Amino acid sequence: MASSKFKISVALCTYNGARYLAAQLDSIAAQHRLPDEVVICDDRSDDGTVEISKRFARHAPFRVRSHFNERTLGSTKNFEKAVDLCEGDIITFCDQDDVWREDKLAQVEAVFSVSPRAGAVFSDAELVNENLEPLGYSLWQAINFSRARQKRFVGDRSVEAILKCLSLSHGMVMAFRAVYKTAILPFPARFGHDNWTASIIAVMSDLAFIQQPLVKYRQHTSQQVGFPTRSHWKGKLTSVQATAPASYLTQVDLFTSACRRVEDLGMAELHREKLALLQAKARHMLLRANIPMRRRWQRWPVVLKELAGFRYHRYSNGVLSAAKDLVLQ
Repeated sequence: MASSKFKISVALCTYNGARYLAAQLDSIAAQHRLPDEVVICDDRSDDGTVEISKRFARHAPFRVRSHFNERTLGSTKNFEKAVDLCEGDIITFCDQDDVWREDKLAQVEAVFSVSPRAGAVFSDAELVNENLEPLGYSLWQAINFSRARQKRFVGDRSVEAILKCLSLSHGMVMAFRAVYKTAILPFPARFGHDNWTASIIAVMSDLAFIQQPLVKYRQHTSQQVGFPTRSHWKGKLTSVQATAPASYLTQVDLFTSACRRVEDLGMAELHREKLALLQAKARHMLLRANIPMRRRWQRWPVVLKELAGFRYHRYSNGVLSAAKDLVLQ
């Protein structure tokens, strides 16, 4: 690690994760490029998680700092605590129930080394069952983040990837430069730490993407956030139908709050064009949230106007989302 360009911190949050935690910790210790530190924040586990963490810390070939919360913070605020404690130049989120590919940190560091404008890096992830058996598709396949989209969302346009596919920002596939800590902290408790972090950094910098699945993303019944089946036409329609208007209002709040945070930092003029995109996304989702209050015949002019302006294609799932708003609610 002496020759490494960056100091890398792993922000790992735990809560009653004894069943899967050891496998995740072993995968961190097996990295080709070891982390410089692992910060573990436990949210008052009572199932043996703490003992597993302490045992790992005693034998890890790198620094491990453990913090045990005096009161339960919840996932978002627990990650806030972990990020705040990290001392590295690069911070990577880590969930307790996944498994990292052995070259994850090496690839992340390599991308940051050649991408000075990138504030955050995202990789693909392989979806697996609770026994780490492949489900046959990846995160990017599930959300239809195709090669064409990857090529389109580069440089200043990379913010559009988050606006189109917010699920890209799952924490376990994200790493970011620590210089943005002052911008993203504190995390609003009502949002996921990953969506918030991605939204802020996407405004303030470029994003970079690694096509390889660097994480085994475990799907199991006790996890906080899971993922749908692979995205084909039937799957897309099912996913679109299942999306509740209440989630649209959450996105309105998320992107509006992200804009406000950047403005509070005194950086609104510097990032004016990207903020305009976030505001447009928020307006689109607010419009969609209010459509169910209209009679079906009253929806047509509203939906057709959004389609003509390509906002369904830029900020939602195109024609499928428009069809849902017209007839499915």
